[in-house]
Amino acid sequence: MSCEPTRAALDAFLDDELGPLDARAIEEHLASCASCTAQAASLRALRTGVRAGAPYYRAPAALRTWLDGEIGRRPEVAATTLARPPASVISAAARPRSRAAIAALAAFVVGALTTWSLRSPRSDAILDEAVADHVRSLMAAHLTDVPSTDRHTVRPWFAGRLDVAPPVVDLASEGYELIGGRLDYLGQRPAAALVYRRKQHVINVFVRPGGPRGTTRERAEMRRGYNLVAWGDEALSFVAVSDLSAPDLRDFAASFRAGTATAPEPKAP
Repeated sequence: MSCEPTRAALDAFLDDELGPLDARAIEEHLASCASCTAQAASLRALRTGVRAGAPYYRAPAALRTWLDGEIGRRPEVAATTLARPPASVISAAARPRSRAAIAALAAFVVGALTTWSLRSPRSDAILDEAVADHVRSLMAAHLTDVPSTDRHTVRPWFAGRLDVAPPVVDLASEGYELIGGRLDYLGQRPAAALVYRRKQHVINVFVRPGGPRGTTRERAEMRRGYNLVAWGDEALSFVAVSDLSAPDLRDFAASFRAGTATAPEPKAP
C-alpha cells in the first residue's frame, strides 16, 4: 500500500470507521513509513488538543424544548419560516450580550433545522457508505471493472449486471476524463460506480436505482476529508465523491446533470 491512499484514509482510520482489512493495511503501512506515521501522530495530537481545549456549552432546557417543538413541525416549514428564537428562549439562554451574538444563535438554530430537514438516518448512512467505497477503491487499486474512456463501452457493460443502465456522460472537453466503471454496493443493493479523473483527482459517481421521487434537490458536504455531492430524480440516485475542492466537485456535478438532462430515461436491460 502506498502513501497516497494511506494519507487519504487516515481520518477514517483514526475514527475507527474502516473495515478490518482496510485498517490492517494502513497499520502495516504505518509500521514501515516514517512520513505517514508522523502525519498520523500530528492528526492524533490535533484531535486530542481540540477535545481538551475546546469550550463546551450545554443548551438551556428552554432552548432544547423549543427546538424539539420546531423539529416536530413540518421540516420544510420550520426551515423556511423560522427567523430567530422567541425572546423568552433567548432570555433562557442567558441573553447574549450583543446583537451579533443573538444573530449568531438564530443562524445556528436555522442552520441546524435546515440540515435536519434535508437529512435522514438512511441517507446519511448511504453517504457514509459512498465515502467508504471511494476510499476502498483507491486503497485496493480497483477503480474499474471495465476500463474505458468511451461511454458507449462503459454503459452497455452494466447491462445484465444492474436493474438499470446508468447514464454515462462524456465530460472530457470540460477536463473530466472518463476512465471506466465498476460494480459496487451501496445502500444494501448493487450500484454502478462511474469513474472520472481530473488531473490527479479521482471522482467516483455512484448510481443506484430508486431516486428520491419527485425531487432533484442537490446536497453538498464534506465527510472524512472528502467532498461529495448527492442528487436524484424519479429513477436514480447519484453520489459523486472526490478529494476535489468543493466548488470543482459542484461544477462536475452540474456538468454531469446537464449531460443527462436530455438523455432518455435508463431502461432495464
